[in-house]
Amino acid sequence: MAQKSNQKSSKGKSRKKDVPISNDPWISMRSALLIMGIVSGALAVFVGWNAIQTQGVLMGVAWGLGFGVANWLIFFVAFKFFKWSRGRQ
Repeated sequence: MAQKSNQKSSKGKSRKKDVPISNDPWISMRSALLIMGIVSGALAVFVGWNAIQTQGVLMGVAWGLGFGVANWLIFFVAFKFFKWSRGRQ
């Protein structure tokens, strides 16, 4: 019986097709920058608006700009890391 179950499992494995791994991006750079601009702008406005209510206008604007810039910094660091790691293959 053990041989039959091994044969069935090996047949199942041979039926699966190998999926080729592609290094092509799933989203264009233009679309990514547009999405990042919208998201970071919205986050900056949201954080700034909430900070203005508790810490004043100057600190609210500073917090908003800080969060907006932090989003772009994280995006470009991740972009450069993935570009570097794919180049080593």
